[in-house]
Amino acid sequence: KGSNKLDAGIKCKADYNFNKVNETIYTFTRYYKQDDVQKSSKMQARLLVSKSNKNVPEGICTSWVLTASGETKEQILEVLVFSTSDQTCGVFYILLLRQGTEDNDLDLVTEDEFSCEMRVKDSITSTTAATPPKGKDFVVQNKQPPSDCLNAYTTLCTNRGKSGDTQVYYPSCKPPPEAAPVANEQ
Repeated sequence: KGSNKLDAGIKCKADYNFNKVNETIYTFTRYYKQDDVQKSSKMQARLLVSKSNKNVPEGICTSWVLTASGETKEQILEVLVFSTSDQTCGVFYILLLRQGTEDNDLDLVTEDEFSCEMRVKDSITSTTAATPPKGKDFVVQNKQPPSDCLNAYTTLCTNRGKSGDTQVYYPSCKPPPEAAPVANEQ
C-alpha cells in the first residue's frame, strides 16, 4: 500500500473500485521464438476506469484486465498511474488477479506485491548511427523517456513492494571499461 507520502502523489490506486467502460474485449497477440519454433500467445483485455485516490478526488485512471489464454487463464490488472500529456510515456502498476468467491468476481492476489512498468512510445533503445567520415567518432542517439515520466516512475515505483525497491528501469549507464582496446580500422 505504500506510505502516505507516496499515496498522496498517486491519482488512483489498484485497491479501489473499478467501473466497466464498455463490453468491448480487446485482443493482443504476442509472437516469439522458442527453440527455433515460432509460437504465439494471446491475451484479452477489458477496459476499465478506477475510482480516484481519496486525496485527489478528481483523479481518474485507465485500467486493463488482461486474461492469458491457455491452461492457467492467468488474469492481470494493469493500472495506468501516470501518463505524459502527449501520451508518449506511461507508468503502470501490474497486479495478479484470482477468481473470487462470487461469479465473475476477481480479487487481487495481494495489494502489496506488484510489479511496475514504464512504457514509452518509440522505445528506449539506441538508433543505428550513420557511418561517420573517416577519422570521426560514431554519434549514438539514445532515446530516453521524458523527464516527467522518469520522475513519476521514480516516485511511484520505488519502495512500494514487500521486497523493497521494485524499480526496473535505471536512467544511468555504466561507462565502458578503460582497459578495453578498440580495434583500428585499416
